Amino acid sequence: MSLLVLILLALTSYVTAASKLESKATGCSLNILVNNVVTPLFLNSSFQFPNPTYNGATEVEFDKDEILYIGCPNADTTQSNFPLVPGGEEARCVEGELIYAITSNKTVNFNALTCHQQFRPYYREIIPSSKCESNFTVRYIGQVIANKVIRVVKLCFDTTKILPLYSKYTTNKWSDLFVDYNSDINFNYVSNGLFDNLVPWDVYKQTKQTMENLGVFGYITDDVYLVPGQLAVYDDFLSPYQRDLTFDYANTAFQWNTIKNGNWKNVVSSLQSLITKGKDFGEVTMLGGTLRIASLPNKSGSPVELFLSGDGRMPVPSWFWKLFFSKSDYSAIMFFVYNNPYVEKSVVDKELKTICQKDVLNDLHWVKGIDNTNAKAGFTYACLVARNYMVDEVIREIVNNVLNEQKFGSGLLQIPMGGGQIQSEAVKVES
Repeated sequence: MSLLVLILLALTSYVTAASKLESKATGCSLNILVNNVVTPLFLNSSFQFPNPTYNGATEVEFDKDEILYIGCPNADTTQSNFPLVPGGEEARCVEGELIYAITSNKTVNFNALTCHQQFRPYYREIIPSSKCESNFTVRYIGQVIANKVIRVVKLCFDTTKILPLYSKYTTNKWSDLFVDYNSDINFNYVSNGLFDNLVPWDVYKQTKQTMENLGVFGYITDDVYLVPGQLAVYDDFLSPYQRDLTFDYANTAFQWNTIKNGNWKNVVSSLQSLITKGKDFGEVTMLGGTLRIASLPNKSGSPVELFLSGDGRMPVPSWFWKLFFSKSDYSAIMFFVYNNPYVEKSVVDKELKTICQKDVLNDLHWVKGIDNTNAKAGFTYACLVARNYMVDEVIREIVNNVLNEQKFGSGLLQIPMGGGQIQSEAVKVES
């Protein structure tokens, strides 16, 4: 390409960018993170958390007089600088950082507003009438702003065992822009909800004693123990109000700490890097879930299923899994991480064959840090995605339903590749 052509391309890009900026010159620019976690929550006119307008920045552009919604859920009015309706109200873009709040009849500078909450995490669990796979219960974790329900994470929950089957949500390339998020907050739950009469943090405190009551000894130590493992992870969201709600206990299951900080962490971070650092996969549908019930041998060597509530509920899952699906890229991949640090790999390899047809982890060069030599890291596998491709009936139903929602036909979806490459084994699905 000649130097003249390059210069012309550069000039064209500059003019295009300048035109965009000029078109918004009389509009508003609101920064999602202008005051870190105390930035007020705002939504676009469709009651959605908006994406930033430009790559690498957290500002959202609005046209003059364009409608948005602003709120401060669970406001601590003694600390917040929020002279508007805390539960949310309709507002209109004036100019720059100025917005006009309609109910409050006030023009305010968005950058000067702060929203200190009485406690974190604060969220709502929304109860629909629908059911999900295996006739389980559906819940949504979200917020209510200006009397409108904002759904962020969909839960498919087994209320008999008290175990989430999966959490479903969308993520995109902007999720990693919140680099100073303070995740040092406690998990919470909605009383008399999905956990019935159980108090989750009490169950976690008693895991060692409960396992010993089951006749299972010596597996929980000072170095190896059970913690809440998030299915929807906070790093997959940009807004602090989305990130915080992932600390709902209903979005977690028992996970061994060495696995959470081992291969599971590396699967999650590899997917995040794929989505945020490489090509644009658009709005990515993500599911994080559990599968089967883990067991450990008692003193006589007989396997004991690990139900840790003390009354036969809240089990430890055998597997954690993650499903990535990009409609715009015609790509998908599914990871399975074995959630038991005391089982040898040959046994886990054999069980994987009852879940999916083939492990393709070695084909995913963008997946970093996986240690499949150490059971404490969590043996990890990757599977191709297609309709009726999974061996396990529950996983097959989940995958089929995702593909049905997106109106995909038969055939393997291609493996997502950061550089836009396509694995030779995977083909584009039929539209």
